[in-house]
Amino acid sequence: MCLIRACVFGISVDPADRERGRLQPFLPGIRCLFDLTGKTALITGASRGIGEATAHLLARHGAHVIVSSRKLDACEEVVTAIRQAGGVASAIEAHIGDVVSMDRLFQKIQD
Repeated sequence: MCLIRACVFGISVDPADRERGRLQPFLPGIRCLFDLTGKTALITGASRGIGEATAHLLARHGAHVIVSSRKLDACEEVVTAIRQAGGVASAIEAHIGDVVSMDRLFQKIQD
């Protein structure tokens, strides 16, 4: 019997378990190809919804996540949740529809 394992966002999937709807963690010694340790990810619209989910996912994979949206307090809530889960995150307020706001965002990231 051939056993195939695939790396999918930090989860090893055994075909037999997939049929039963179960996902397994990686086998010891197998490293995921989706390692973002030492990388920085800027997520705009990260205060809720898909942006928030993306921020959590990238943080779980080792990225320093910069959480950005128009509302700083909402960004700080996401940052707090990421940090409580063991991730690294920062919050920066920015409006992607405003060129000046985006310039400030990138300047803060570079500093």
